[in-house]
Amino acid sequence: MTLVHEEHPVTTCVQTARGKPEKIMRKSVYAAAVMTAFLGTIAVAEVNLTTQQRQMIMQSVQGEKGQPAPAGFQPRVGASVPQSMSMRQLPSNVTTQVPAAKGLEYAKLDNNEILLIDPQDRRVADIIMPSGTTGAAPPRTSPMPGVPR
Repeated sequence: MTLVHEEHPVTTCVQTARGKPEKIMRKSVYAAAVMTAFLGTIAVAEVNLTTQQRQMIMQSVQGEKGQPAPAGFQPRVGASVPQSMSMRQLPSNVTTQVPAAKGLEYAKLDNNEILLIDPQDRRVADIIMPSGTTGAAPPRTSPMPGVPR
């Protein structure tokens, strides 16, 4: 027969068949399980590209037609790429000159962003923005000319 009673919100005291109480740290076990699940799901290939390498990749695929991002998909590093998005292999001259990109595929969006994707798990490894953009929101403008912000 096992009796369970609450002693503290973090621990549970279980009376075993031998009559000895055993404390189980629920919070620690839960935290460890969450951390293991979290770390197991976000392992993403790390890509450290120079500005020149980014420009080379952008130029090599600039003639490609972009595709719209599926509804609800927010492109960000670590995000899973939906199955509805098509991925392509990077040109061989890119993978030769940019070894960090070897083994990655890409998807070009209709806003000209390039998603570098690990094909093993379909997760975004890096995002290359078109030149002249930072990915930040556009600066605020005054509603009427001549009115200070």
